[in-house]
Amino acid sequence: MDSENELLEQLYTRYEQKMYQVAFAVLGQEQQAEDAVQDAFVKLTRYMKRIKDVESERTKRLLIRIIRTTAIDQYRRNQRDAERLTSEDALAGGKVISIDEMMQAEDRQMIRRLLQKVPQDYLEIIKLRCYFEVSNKEAAQILEISEDAAAKRLERARKYVQEKMGDEEYEGCKPRKSFERFG
Repeated sequence: MDSENELLEQLYTRYEQKMYQVAFAVLGQEQQAEDAVQDAFVKLTRYMKRIKDVESERTKRLLIRIIRTTAIDQYRRNQRDAERLTSEDALAGGKVISIDEMMQAEDRQMIRRLLQKVPQDYLEIIKLRCYFEVSNKEAAQILEISEDAAAKRLERARKYVQEKMGDEEYEGCKPRKSFERFG
């Protein structure tokens, strides 16, 4: 039992920051990313007998796979549980809000609707590159794909989003400059 605890401690020391980065890339919130890492380590205890070498690529892939799955599951729970205040809700509740607040709420609502339609592979690369500003190389490492594949996925994601923004539902919306600068 002590050897399992020592192994778990070594894994935590070696991979906790990397796992946190992956979780944060998916979830976008510190506390939730920390919770996902903790949950992932609890799940990892089921695989302890299979881990022979802390530094091996196999171990690293296992940990990344567990944290990605855990973070994505948490993200999906968040999506189901999310009840954000929209401008209509605020007005219906009698709250006084400024034009800026209303426009920001509508922008958030439009972006949320758009991102719900983006395939998961595209959403991951968009978050990594655009929100967290990691390089193609770092994104490729997190996603366990080649740099070329990461660049191509971002290109396809950009095209997909731009097409969706051109739909009637998103009429009048323009791609943000911060999104265009990655490529």
